[in-house]
Amino acid sequence: MPVSRDRYPELLTRMENRGNRVKIGVTIASGVIIVMLMFAIAHYYNLPEKTNVTVNLSDITETLIKKNTTIFIKPNSTAGFRETLNYNSTLDGRFNSTGEVTFYVLNQTEYLSQNSSGSLAYIYTTGTTTNHSVQVTLQSGTYYLEFYNTNDSNPDTVQLTEPFTISFST
Repeated sequence: MPVSRDRYPELLTRMENRGNRVKIGVTIASGVIIVMLMFAIAHYYNLPEKTNVTVNLSDITETLIKKNTTIFIKPNSTAGFRETLNYNSTLDGRFNSTGEVTFYVLNQTEYLSQNSSGSLAYIYTTGTTTNHSVQVTLQSGTYYLEFYNTNDSNPDTVQLTEPFTISFST
């Protein structure tokens, strides 16, 4: 049943005002939500773009064997390890030994053929020594780094006085 304005003017005015307040509240809330969405969208699109960081490979050095590492070598035997390089690199390091040793760097072909032939092909050798500073440039590939104890009866101990590291080059 409709309410007559003449009969309840004050009630109708209050109801209209309440309705207007609700409309104003909804409008303000909608506006706040829209502004918040605009800020969120603006923030999302104004974030700094992910940039491609350029790293110069020559600034990267990888430690293969830590300083003060001790390597034990049986008489007339070798001790070493294999390393695969994905980039052209420089191998650096320094060692001392208790007896005469020879340090070799061999590529995979040289390593696999060392037992089948009487001669040994290699990329780098220190020659027989009790201490040496190693620095050799290597292409990408697989390498074997070996210490050979030239003594037939006594074991040797090699200690790294500087770490063996790989520095990448381009």
